[in-house]
Amino acid sequence: MKKAKRVILSALLFGGLLLLTLRAGTGILLYPFARAFGSPPESELADCRRAFQQLQAHLGTSRVLVLPVLFVNGHQRDWRNDLAEAIVQEVGTYSSAKLDLADAPPGVAQPKLGRNQLRYLWERGAAYSRWVKQAHPADHYVLCTEIWGQHGKVAAIHIYILDSSGQIAYCHLYNSHQFGENLPLEGNLAVLLLVRRFFEHLLLEPTRIFPPYGVG
Repeated sequence: MKKAKRVILSALLFGGLLLLTLRAGTGILLYPFARAFGSPPESELADCRRAFQQLQAHLGTSRVLVLPVLFVNGHQRDWRNDLAEAIVQEVGTYSSAKLDLADAPPGVAQPKLGRNQLRYLWERGAAYSRWVKQAHPADHYVLCTEIWGQHGKVAAIHIYILDSSGQIAYCHLYNSHQFGENLPLEGNLAVLLLVRRFFEHLLLEPTRIFPPYGVG
């Protein structure tokens, strides 16, 4: 009887360990593919998750520096203060955070989006991170936004929030899979979308925003 109990307990223990391994193993097995496609290493994702938790806890009492929005219309590229002002106004309807408009665009290189939007998201985030580290802003967070489009329609949106040390606390990309093929490039609809989605994401677990091993 004791032997039978030991066998049953051993089987249950083995089954539990196997289940945990399978759950974790899915991400681990796909990790090389996520890295090849542009996802950062898990150690960096873990730092982002911790920073996102801090953002969730402290945004309402923080100062946020809102940069001019990079606005790309075909081959034309501008840093738009009016869109940054629209972001400030819209964020103010969701949060009590103190929002400051930046006096000038960030000192980052002119970007090239390319075909791999995920890789671009993280490489561009690294560029903003380097700039924040050099600029040493007095605010707790820096908000960077890009709206890409052509032929009068939005093609891609990128949003980044970095803490004052340059650590990415939030970043996300959008394309026609999220907003369709007819989002007008002119006007504030893209701003309304990204702000609303950000505050929806702020309610989620950090692993939903920065999935372990970049798989999720």
